[in-house]
Order: sequence, then structure tokens, then C-alpha cells
Amino acid sequence: MSHGNAVALLVSVAEFLAKRLETSLRKHAFTALGAMSLDKDIRRAVAWFAQRAGRNAVRSGPFLRLSQVVLLVNSEELSDVPEAWMEGFACGGEWQLTADEVRKVLALRTDFDRAAIDKLTLN
Repeated sequence: MSHGNAVALLVSVAEFLAKRLETSLRKHAFTALGAMSLDKDIRRAVAWFAQRAGRNAVRSGPFLRLSQVVLLVNSEELSDVPEAWMEGFACGGEWQLTADEVRKVLALRTDFDRAAIDKLTLN
């Protein structure tokens, strides 16, 4: 198998894995400690694929949405979220999650108040 084909295969596997993980994560609730553990595990998976397929091939593509989910679940406080949301756009970055998806992800945290999540301004 050529190097190009191997990279294409790894990227395809990474895309599949990232989608499956995101779907699975949305079925669970997280504490702050669980979110930190999740962050560590996802970073390991991204690093594994990046080492084999190339950093740019994996980080900007297949794991972008999943990384944003992990970032949100791992937020220390709800007040950090609008700032992170705006920084992503200001830096030329693009959030792959909609405002509704952001609220659904934040609701996975057991210590975040649902009413406070609904009041977040994400424009």
C-alpha cells in the first residue's frame, strides 16, 4: 500500500471513529472529573492518528467536531463558553457545532444548570 493510500485509509478510519464517539458521548452524562478524563483519552486518540497520518490530516478534519464537544464538556464554568464561542469565530476558526448542539453538549455535564445553559448567548 502506498503512503498516500495508507494516509487516506487512516483518515477514513479516524472520521468513522470520531462520528461514533460523538454519537456515543451524547448518550452519557459527565462530571468535571469525567470530562477531564475524556479530554485525556480523546487527545491520545488524536495524537495516535496524527502520528501515523500526519498532524494536519487528522486534527483539522475528522476530529474537529469531537474536539469541540470535548472542549465544551470540559469547560470549568458556563461563563467560559460564550467567550470560547466568540474567540473561535474571531480567530478565523469555525465552530462545527450549532448553538443548539452546544447547549445539548453542555447539558451532558451533571453540574451545569439547565436553565443557565438555555440562557447562554451564542450568536
